[in-house]
Amino acid sequence: MDAAGCDGGLLPLQTGVIVFKVEFTATPEKAILEMIGRLTDMTPAMAEIAENSITAIKLRITTTKMSPDGDPWTDWRPMTVRSRRRRGTISQGILWDTGNLLNSIHARILPKMVAIGSNAEYAKELQKGNPANYLVGRPFIGWSLREVEFAAMAITEWVNAAHIVA
Repeated sequence: MDAAGCDGGLLPLQTGVIVFKVEFTATPEKAILEMIGRLTDMTPAMAEIAENSITAIKLRITTTKMSPDGDPWTDWRPMTVRSRRRRGTISQGILWDTGNLLNSIHARILPKMVAIGSNAEYAKELQKGNPANYLVGRPFIGWSLREVEFAAMAITEWVNAAHIVA
């Protein structure tokens, strides 16, 4: 298990710092104590972030076919096109064949962290690529700017419930 609490089968999201402004609406002492309590266990906010991120990842796989940064995925090699055509799964597009990858996307939610990943054996290869197998990486796990903004909003709203206005 690594420092982020993820085992080898879980690809964590990219990490970052979220900054938000707070303004007290209760006595500062009471508000600070409530805020500390909410910052100690942000599980509800982390669950919202996880749900949003899982939805975004599944949309990348089923619809947009783009990395979290908005870069289109590399097209298939001709051999892959022929193989998918024979199997009748070509219409599903890149990274969507049997549905195993799509159904393997899951979250680990902790009080101060959320990790989104896949336990599909080949997820890391699909994400990063494998030159030995001529496999180009097609990043599907990671945070887009929209997801980072959503995470900041979810955390801010969670903290706001402690008599604080952002």
